[in-house]
Amino acid sequence: METNNYPRYLHLRLTDKMFADIEKNANELGYNKSRWLREVIKLALKNDSILNANLQYVESKRIHSQIKAIGNNLNQIARKANTTGDIENLENIQNQLEEIKRKL
Repeated sequence: METNNYPRYLHLRLTDKMFADIEKNANELGYNKSRWLREVIKLALKNDSILNANLQYVESKRIHSQIKAIGNNLNQIARKANTTGDIENLENIQNQLEEIKRKL
């Protein structure tokens, strides 16, 4: 049984389309889904420059989303400061917004 060679188990969630694509590709090669996925992972790990580039892209998107959310929060605070006339906080908020924009 194949499990003896692969003692670690990985559970992941997929969309219906992803699952269907994996099943189709595996069937075309005469593999079961697990074997096909292991082969794909092996190839991706061998070509680590592509894998590293993809990981860096994912990480940069995550960081960008976080900075964008912080910017949105600061914009909300700035709007509130504008409506209440709290000038001291408004200047501080504007400086923080400029810093975030530079980082983007």
